[in-house]
Amino acid sequence: MSKKTLFLAICCISSSFLSTAQAADTSAKPKRPLPSVVVQTVDTKNVSPEIKQSGRVEAIQTVDLRARVEGFLLKRNFVEGTMVKEGDVLFNIEKDTYQIALKEREADLMSAKATLKNNAADLERKRDMLKKDLISQSDVDAAEAARDTAKAQVKLSQAALEQAKLNLSYTDVVSPIDGVIGIANYTKGNLVKTTSDPLATITSVDPIYVSVEIGEKKLLQTRNLQMQNGDENLKAVPTLVLSDGTTYNHKGEFTYMGPEVDMTSNTVKVRATFPNPEHTLRPGQYVTVSIGLNKQNILPVVPQESVQKDKKGYFVLVVDANSKIEERRVDVGRQIDGDWAIKSGLKKGEQVVVQGLQKVRPDMKVNVVEAKGATK
Repeated sequence: MSKKTLFLAICCISSSFLSTAQAADTSAKPKRPLPSVVVQTVDTKNVSPEIKQSGRVEAIQTVDLRARVEGFLLKRNFVEGTMVKEGDVLFNIEKDTYQIALKEREADLMSAKATLKNNAADLERKRDMLKKDLISQSDVDAAEAARDTAKAQVKLSQAALEQAKLNLSYTDVVSPIDGVIGIANYTKGNLVKTTSDPLATITSVDPIYVSVEIGEKKLLQTRNLQMQNGDENLKAVPTLVLSDGTTYNHKGEFTYMGPEVDMTSNTVKVRATFPNPEHTLRPGQYVTVSIGLNKQNILPVVPQESVQKDKKGYFVLVVDANSKIEERRVDVGRQIDGDWAIKSGLKKGEQVVVQGLQKVRPDMKVNVVEAKGATK
């Protein structure tokens, strides 16, 4: 073998060895991992503005039951702390004295009517006698006066009879309203008078008032709620949050606004009426009043950290079905509790990047990690 041939053979072997080594080196390099981003699924919520203020529950009606006649209590017809209805007989006062008085007044009326009948007949006789010149005109005038007096006595007796009937009816103490009755201040056998303390107190509970002292600034905000979007049908509607954090399941209606601002507190008293069929609300109770609109504005919402801004405006990074990044231009609305309402550009169920924004760009494929607590 010549030297030239030997040199060529060595070169071929070296070249083959280098190619094999390079191939081995290339196959040994690991692939670069996809960048990971944290995403959150777009949800929707009511983004209408709300104003929150503490309020106090008040009864629409409170009635003190009082004795309207004097007598001994014979019976109590209710259980303290329960509902009573208008017209229910709650206490009975002894009737004997008033039944006797009623019979006396009936007798007085019968007597007065008999006297009137006699005086009227006497007047007719004397008018006939006057025509025959048997008596003078003064005798007739006296008979007329006697008849008129008898008429007046009949009316007085009728009035006294009506008063006796009324007094007898007062021996049954009746509830004038529907409501919850409190503790009875008198028990059976006690003497009660018109000057006595209330027998008991009834408090209405359905419907019920909630009163709020609203500052002047918030009052203006409340009025602005009704004027936004130019919709004449928009109006402010109150809802309640109870002390345990639950939402009261009935909406109210504003029924009163004070005529002037209190100069001391710079507030205006506003009152709303709420249905209370389950008697959940009780007078004196504190609640949180949330004032919003009667029409909800449901929009997609995203965390504020997912929204970016450049010269063109606002945008978010969306991860599509192929785990690729898409830049999406959005029209933002108001910020609510760490979220940003999106007027257009997103829809419920899409995924936006909330962490890892700096290490990705459009059309890049990524490894998706759901944010903790995210909606799936």
